[in-house]
Amino acid sequence: MNEREQIIEIARREIRLQNLGITQQVLEVHRIVEAEAGPKVAGVLEGKDPAWAHVYFAIEDELYFFKIDVQTSPVPRVLSADVEARANVYFSAPSQVLDPDEISELIGLEPTRSWRKGTPLYNSGRLRPISVWIYEPQHAMPGRVERKLPFLLDRLEPRHDGIVAAARECTCSICIAYHGHSAAMGGWELDSATIRRLVRLDLPLGVDLYACGSELPE
Repeated sequence: MNEREQIIEIARREIRLQNLGITQQVLEVHRIVEAEAGPKVAGVLEGKDPAWAHVYFAIEDELYFFKIDVQTSPVPRVLSADVEARANVYFSAPSQVLDPDEISELIGLEPTRSWRKGTPLYNSGRLRPISVWIYEPQHAMPGRVERKLPFLLDRLEPRHDGIVAAARECTCSICIAYHGHSAAMGGWELDSATIRRLVRLDLPLGVDLYACGSELPE
């Protein structure tokens, strides 16, 4: 068993034994998604302290995560747990004029998802009025806004000229969708370096906050 597998097993054991009060509260009103090996791990991230790791578990019918903090050294053990929001951080370029292939050619990136104008809008019987082009390199991953936004900017900044060209025919913006538990929304903070990077890209920043989930017992 390597270190990552050991960290995951320690976190899974906490879910089984529920030694922490917060684990008992969360699991009284939530169910963790199960995989063949046990509770489904959505991701493992290193903490600010390299002796910490954060193990994220998917929750049935919810977008936020159950996070267990594990000390990796000197003796691996569970330190704490919490409900953490899912942060979707992405670049969006909808257009009435350009189709997704044309937007990709201008920007020099492939979208992580896209829709073409005139195609069926799900099962509504209507057609999409615009083309939509979205780039979200960490779509399925857990992680805070403070981690994900610089990661996105690293990939957009080299494409600055292409984004400027696309913005002539697209409504380009950076978007943050923050899905948290209603009793544990928490918050996030952008440092001055990240704000300066946003200013240089000269793009609007849209933020949507979603508070959901069952109330936690006392």
